[in-house]
Amino acid sequence: MQQWYVIFDSCSFDDPCRRPQLKSYDFLVKLLVDEFGVNPGELVPDASPTGLGLDSLSTMEMVGELEEEFGIKFSTEQVNFTTLGEAAALADELIETQGL
Repeated sequence: MQQWYVIFDSCSFDDPCRRPQLKSYDFLVKLLVDEFGVNPGELVPDASPTGLGLDSLSTMEMVGELEEEFGIKFSTEQVNFTTLGEAAALADELIETQGL
């Protein structure tokens, strides 16, 4: 049975400060919980991969999973994101320009 985790921020749903929904962010959350054993409570857009316990190899595996899931390709320079939010925003941009 699949489990889905929902991350709520401090903004209300009607509040303009609510972050835009990123297609790839939900995938990243599920991936990090299911495959990398990250605590769902630690998964916020500002979290860094290293802060979540991912080393460079794990981060590359995460990127590979994003590429496979969405039919995109990160360049070497694009893999230098510092937060999950940046990774998701970049992945969504790539989905728009080169994805399935």
